[in-house]
Amino acid sequence: MSKPLLRFYKQNHRIFGLDEQLCIALVDSIRERRVRACVLLLWAGADPARRVSSELRHSFPGYADPAHKDYDFERHCLISAFEQLGLEGDLQFFQQLNLTVPPDQLPNMLRFAYALYKGRLFEHLLDQIPDDQLNTGERNSCKPLEDLVAHQFWSLSEFSKPNTLPILGAIEKLLKRGAKWNPSEDDVRRIREALKTAPSTHVGDVVGLLHRYNQSPRLLWTVIRTPGMQKVFRYQDLKLWKAVGEK
Repeated sequence: MSKPLLRFYKQNHRIFGLDEQLCIALVDSIRERRVRACVLLLWAGADPARRVSSELRHSFPGYADPAHKDYDFERHCLISAFEQLGLEGDLQFFQQLNLTVPPDQLPNMLRFAYALYKGRLFEHLLDQIPDDQLNTGERNSCKPLEDLVAHQFWSLSEFSKPNTLPILGAIEKLLKRGAKWNPSEDDVRRIREALKTAPSTHVGDVVGLLHRYNQSPRLLWTVIRTPGMQKVFRYQDLKLWKAVGEK
């Protein structure tokens, strides 16, 4: 994209309604790791916080799975340039852009960075988040932590086992940083269903971490007290299941 054309966009994008096109081009340039294009688009007025339609939906293993045909990928797969940077997980590329991220955008970037858990960027963003921005969800809860606990391990094969260690590592880093897990009671079923997509060892590890950090004991017990979840713990750590119930 030439600079004269971008200069035209910079001068006229609000008149001609080109804002969204600039933002889409910025997201695409981030995905393709084109530093110069990103810098020029930002100069031309692309808003890195604006969410636009994305090809992100195609990157989900469940996108082509008939079992998830009712999931609204189109509605849930809007993405901003900040979030795309988190999803790319490339700390060096992020630093090359020399982009100032507003504190209120850091939690969303963090949510996307854990998706593929590129550790260096995740840790960099976690270090940058001010204390007053870590638990900004409803009920003073940390939304990235809620998402991690309710992470769904989508698999197209019953024989493939997901790598759960990155998710566990991210959960523990957030808890050490002071993140709070306090989802709504309406989310209990969703959390339980998500945990059922994970190996039983992962379920025990997640519950163990939340229990160790004393995260919403009553709600945690509500999640795991069902006969189905008790069966999971029977083969993993029945003592932990009972300990959560006694709190």
